[in-house]
Amino acid sequence: MAGRKPSIPIAEKIKRAEEALLKSKAKYDADAAVLRDLLEKQRAIRNKELIAAVANSTRTFDEIMEFIESKPVDEP
Repeated sequence: MAGRKPSIPIAEKIKRAEEALLKSKAKYDADAAVLRDLLEKQRAIRNKELIAAVANSTRTFDEIMEFIESKPVDEP
């Protein structure tokens, strides 16, 4: 019976699948941490831009707050 491969025991297949899953989870966790960090940096940049825009605006604080808190006008 040439050409027949010996079968891998199910316990070995389970072990390999668990190892692959752990490796994938570690990569996912690392990628998620990078994404969280980048999103936090983006938020900080936008906050600085918003503060600068408010500081340079000719509008009063109350006008800006009224605009921010107002509901959008429905478009036709």
